[in-house]
Amino acid sequence: LHHGSYIKLGCLQFVFSITEFATKQPKGDTALVQDMDLEEKLSLKPHQVPVLRSNSVP
Repeated sequence: LHHGSYIKLGCLQFVFSITEFATKQPKGDTALVQDMDLEEKLSLKPHQVPVLRSNSVP
């Protein structure tokens, strides 16, 4: 399953996409982030979640 893939369930078709959100680190992780070096901080990515978008099929 990849970003932009079509998923068909019966007569319904969906587009699978990944959206990014939660650009802030959770509060419990702030102490952990302070102990990381710069390279580790730059490699952190925001949380990603899969999203299904409806795409009607004629």
